[in-house]
Amino acid sequence: MIIKYNQNPLWSEVTLSESESKELWYKLKIDDLMELLSNAEHYVDQVPPNTEKVKLYVESGYYYDEDKDGKTKIDKRIDSIHASFIEALVDHHIGDCVCYPCSCTKCWAEHLLGIETIDIGKHSANYILEAFTVDGVVLKDMPINQALDKLQGESLSYDELSEENRQKWEKSGGREAFDYHTPRWNNEKKYAYEWLLNYKQKHGF
Repeated sequence: MIIKYNQNPLWSEVTLSESESKELWYKLKIDDLMELLSNAEHYVDQVPPNTEKVKLYVESGYYYDEDKDGKTKIDKRIDSIHASFIEALVDHHIGDCVCYPCSCTKCWAEHLLGIETIDIGKHSANYILEAFTVDGVVLKDMPINQALDKLQGESLSYDELSEENRQKWEKSGGREAFDYHTPRWNNEKKYAYEWLLNYKQKHGF
């Protein structure tokens, strides 16, 4: 396994050897099988057991029947998931790890591999993501010093908000509600700056 650390720490690239890639494939299959069996167990435990639903998750053809290429239905599904995980490993983190409302495929792939390329809370990670974003595009090789500059200072005050964002806050408590969260936001931004500075020094950028 080779991990290439880039200027953007959310975009570390993880490259697997052939054997490591194969191991990931089997871990994904085990994960999927466990999920199927868990779903089946849920319907077995119902009173009375929902046998029709159980059959959907333990139907033998899904596990054993092979096509002309020697692939079962579950193997073809895992092939697709595996390909997306391999792509995610060389892409940037995006999901609940950086406060986006979705799962992060890169995080899950790293979890299965027993590694972790970012060890920072999601709110501070969101500040780092925004620091490496220009015109809505996340940049892999933006100079880290430029991102650090963007992380210095306090978060926006209520008066600095755009008119659109201010109107949104007016619907949920206005200035008082906004100011209540400001100390936490400042701490998260400060921690993001310190974490990124440490990352820079550790990896020699």
